[in-house]
Amino acid sequence: MEEAEQNGEDHDLPPHQLFERLSYLAGYTWDQSIEPFHSSYDNWHVFGIKHAQGDKSTATPSPAVGAGAPSASSKSSPKLETRPSLRHYITSSEVPTDLQSVRTDQERSFTPVIARVSVHSLRLEREYHLKKAFIQTSDPECSHTVRLIGLVRLPLRQSDREPLAVEIFESPGRNYLRDLTDFGPAWYVSKQQTPQGAEEAKDIYSSTQRRGMLSLATFLDFAIGATECLELLHHGLKVVHGEIRADAFHFNQNKGVVKIVNFGSGPKSFEHAGGLTSAGWSTLSRQTGIKSRLMFIAPEQTGRMSAEPDYRTDIYSLGILFWTMLAGEPAFDGATPMDIMQAVLSRRLPPISNLRFDVPDTLSGIIQRMTQKPIDDRYHTASGLKHDLFELKRMLGEGDSEALINFRIGSRDVSSSFVLPASIMGRSQERRRIVQAMERVASKQQALYQLNGARMNSVTSTTASTISDHIEMVEGATRSSDVSSQDAKETDASVVTGSVSSNHPHEHRLSVDGRESFDIPISVDRPPLESNASKDSNQTTLTVDSHVSSGTRNTYRSKPLSVPTPMRPTKHRYGHRRRCEVITVYGQAGLGKSSLIQSTQGEIRQRGYFASAKFDPARKVPYETMLRAMGSLFRQIFSESDINTPYHNHVRTGIRPIWPSLSGMLDLPETLVSVEGPVPVKPPLGHVKKALQLEFGDNTSSLRTQGGNGVGSQSMTDFLRGGTSTYSSKCLSIFLEVIRILATSKLICLSFDDLHFADEESVDLICNIMSRKLGLVIIFTCREAEQLPQPIKSVLDKGTANLTSITLTPLTEDEVINYVASTLARPHSYVLPLAVVCLEKTNGNPFYLKQMLEVCHRKGCLWYSWKDSAWEFSLDRIFAEFESESYGDQLNTSFILKRLQDLPPAARAILAWGSLLGSTFSFSLVQNLLSGSFDRIDDSPGPKTPDGSGDCKIFSSQLTDDAVEGLQAAMQAYILMPTSDEDQFSFSHDRYVQASASLRECKDVERMHYYIAQTLMKYSGTDSRSLYARAQHICQAERLIKDRVEHRSRYREILSQAAQRAIDTGARPTALQYYNVCLNLMQAQPWNEGPDVYYEETLDVFTRAAQLYWHQGQSERAMQLASEALEATTIASHRAPVWIITSRLLSQQGDLAGAFQALKASMIELGVEWEKSLSLEELDTYFDDLRKRVLEADESNTLIKPLLQDTARASLGAVLAEAISAAFWSDATMASRSTEEVTFN
Repeated sequence: MEEAEQNGEDHDLPPHQLFERLSYLAGYTWDQSIEPFHSSYDNWHVFGIKHAQGDKSTATPSPAVGAGAPSASSKSSPKLETRPSLRHYITSSEVPTDLQSVRTDQERSFTPVIARVSVHSLRLEREYHLKKAFIQTSDPECSHTVRLIGLVRLPLRQSDREPLAVEIFESPGRNYLRDLTDFGPAWYVSKQQTPQGAEEAKDIYSSTQRRGMLSLATFLDFAIGATECLELLHHGLKVVHGEIRADAFHFNQNKGVVKIVNFGSGPKSFEHAGGLTSAGWSTLSRQTGIKSRLMFIAPEQTGRMSAEPDYRTDIYSLGILFWTMLAGEPAFDGATPMDIMQAVLSRRLPPISNLRFDVPDTLSGIIQRMTQKPIDDRYHTASGLKHDLFELKRMLGEGDSEALINFRIGSRDVSSSFVLPASIMGRSQERRRIVQAMERVASKQQALYQLNGARMNSVTSTTASTISDHIEMVEGATRSSDVSSQDAKETDASVVTGSVSSNHPHEHRLSVDGRESFDIPISVDRPPLESNASKDSNQTTLTVDSHVSSGTRNTYRSKPLSVPTPMRPTKHRYGHRRRCEVITVYGQAGLGKSSLIQSTQGEIRQRGYFASAKFDPARKVPYETMLRAMGSLFRQIFSESDINTPYHNHVRTGIRPIWPSLSGMLDLPETLVSVEGPVPVKPPLGHVKKALQLEFGDNTSSLRTQGGNGVGSQSMTDFLRGGTSTYSSKCLSIFLEVIRILATSKLICLSFDDLHFADEESVDLICNIMSRKLGLVIIFTCREAEQLPQPIKSVLDKGTANLTSITLTPLTEDEVINYVASTLARPHSYVLPLAVVCLEKTNGNPFYLKQMLEVCHRKGCLWYSWKDSAWEFSLDRIFAEFESESYGDQLNTSFILKRLQDLPPAARAILAWGSLLGSTFSFSLVQNLLSGSFDRIDDSPGPKTPDGSGDCKIFSSQLTDDAVEGLQAAMQAYILMPTSDEDQFSFSHDRYVQASASLRECKDVERMHYYIAQTLMKYSGTDSRSLYARAQHICQAERLIKDRVEHRSRYREILSQAAQRAIDTGARPTALQYYNVCLNLMQAQPWNEGPDVYYEETLDVFTRAAQLYWHQGQSERAMQLASEALEATTIASHRAPVWIITSRLLSQQGDLAGAFQALKASMIELGVEWEKSLSLEELDTYFDDLRKRVLEADESNTLIKPLLQDTARASLGAVLAEAISAAFWSDATMASRSTEEVTFN
């Protein structure tokens, strides 16, 4: 298998100085004569011995066994005394049951052991605790797993490259499974083999070549033993392994004993896992043996199926292992890892009886059932599988051919483990409505595809320039406004040219330096907000491109004042406007909104592409949810088996000009859309790349920080040159254009959970998508129709999109009976009393129904009867367990809270911190919080209990030590789930987040937010990705910081940086929130220099906050800040931005003369001397002179000159530019004079 990889691939070496680091473990000796081996689980295994107590050789550090030349991995290890050979314990084909009975006196003092070494400390520590729990609950004699000795973390020395975790267990002897099947290229021995240890290692590891065909007797011995291991894992620990492969097991062929030695790290979705993120895919594709690993994943682990991984996922992977062992060849093969994933999804395995005639059809049928693609068509339990294998072995042993022919597979496939049904109950009608809406859109897309199919290739050849041209046109396009405002209906109105729109009677745009622009609003209705919505409204535009250089006269180029035809980005040259299909799903928490949508995923992906994302109330990062959804679409499109279709080429060509920046924004590899022989296109525009970096942040570099009183990433000079303009219009257009390209001829479905938690910026973007009629399907889930964001509600009310509204109701009695009967695998008549009680207590809420049944099983109210081979229950126990104060009381959050309180303290502390961090959180961050490694406000170790009787521990050394066990407890209770990132964990349901936030450990939430902010600042201070998180937690702890922290400049600095990032992305509401808190955290006298008071910071924050208040229509507060800044500031260049804002405020209020006078006062302060008023004739003379200068100027030389560094002149330029617009509407002559001043000053 994977011959090229096996023969020519460079394998990783063991960790640096591995034997030397292990030698510091007291009581052990490590054998250097046997090279370590690497498993497919990315662990290194080292052989050694553990000395008995009293052995004189147990000094520290302990030496390693073996004379002769040290290996590359242990060149610095000390040379050791001779020890008895370990070979006869490790390699012998017949290991006695009682080793002590055959040991000599010398041998009896030690035990052969193996050290499993990993750089993935958390993963190994979780696996260790899982094994401990497995031994305690299911295998106290260690008959099905290895006997653990301990887990240690090797101290990190100065010369070490990475921290190491070491799990030590007794050696189980030689693994004969290596003789029976290929472990894949990821299982290998260190290349640096010592000559003396060559024969030893050869004997220990054995040959990878099988000696003849695997016999059925040997196979069945292994198959039954491996199935028993899974049965104990599923039934005892109630966990899913998720990574079943050959080297997960150890097989003693002589005894027929199978042990599970690798427990995996839980089921993962390879769509987001090492899957197709820029870093993840790059790392995954370079990993040794990745194709072999992907061969064993189940279809639901690809992220393309509606089903979630469960116990049947392990049964599928075990079936692939069985097929591979019998066939002697890989189950799936392909040139790339993506080919393997496609095969897992679509390629059906041939019956093994077709490949080997000695394999009975019954065994072939068992394996076929194990490896079915639909999860519901497989064995439901390992117990049912084990029964069939036992019966098959018995029938083969007895030679009962008739019984073999008549054997019915799966007849005893009734779970002795408690498993809730994966399918949803009672939502068939709602599901049908969603699918029908998809079919309507898909049929239209298909018709459009047939219409444009012949033209697709010619269209895509021009698409590459379309985006670039589109972005360039945006600079001269209209200002954007909120599509949900009263003027939203004018979005598609015809353009009125030659006149000024009555809605915006005096709104101008002044482009400076040909790249950035000042917005010069004089609207008396509202400020020209540049939100995330682009509106096709009419607008008077005056463009003055000037390049200011030091020591020379300005080059002035003027375009006639005109009302340009608005750019219509939605009217693509090859596109058709199609209404979006909007599906809203309402229902209270727990009614199964997300489950309903996920159940339709299969049908949707048969017709197109589906992406879902969830809004998290604890992580309101602008656009983050939208970006996750778009990234998912690209992962699906370019992970198909054929990515050279006309559609793929159309998408590839269309987005290629911006893909280098877009891929970073979506965290995707740049090579994702690449094919051989790329179509030559225009290179990406520099300003487009810059716009994307501003819009969504540049993850490749950290924020530029400033010392002391630095507050932002943009200087005041930049503010004056750039005014209020941002790149948000360009980025909005890019996003919409990309969506348009994707939806050209394929069904695109975007699903957003919990829309009532959406950030304002994402809401605006969704409104734009609907208003532009991009022809895709958008699904929203929300608890109530009244909670739908008002802008989206306004767009829907105007009939912009086709609307399908679905309201979920609780399950009916029949549906509850069906669910309970399916859970217990019993007839309806038997489960009816239990179902009635469940309906009464849960009111038909699916979430609480599942919770109630789980509690009944955990408390012994229902159980599996081995005598009757069926599930039974006791109503008396159920009534006692769910007794309530009054009849008819139903389960609520208090019931979930009670369940959480039964968890260990470490688990509760993890859940408490996690509820404040978000639905998905970093465990390493929680560990740092539990350790208390931050500046505490007071001496109390934690918040008080509600009755004040004691402390609720939220951090302590004990909690830190027990953190992994607490994490495992929360996962075994299905409250937390692992994600693709081994450090990230998520809550399995929103109700758990709410209940965790209600734990007594969360009573002092403000202080906990303060500690989170402290910890993030300490450990993630230079990571730009955590900037919003730091700012949000500071906002949550605002009052505490103000009252208890004397010097607060570092908190204000983070808030200012986050606000500037938000401004750059057009997220002004978020920016205003941060600046508002920043103002509140200033000292009482913010303008008087002193401790924690910095004049430049105060000026910057006041100016920017006033500007944002103006943008958000809060004129009174904006004028208050501007007046205070003017009163406290005396430097003319510092006052100029404040005068500009004051002028805009006056203009908005209708005081046009006052607006100009404010700017005139600023110009006088900056040194402009106003002469007497000029006549029109005199102005004409000035313009004629100006025209001659422009024609005589060397334009190319002017363009390359640097910008002015003189802040006074830069300020004057900005004020004069504003004055042109302000004077135009009050005094045309003065406007012309101001234009002259721009040129000659």
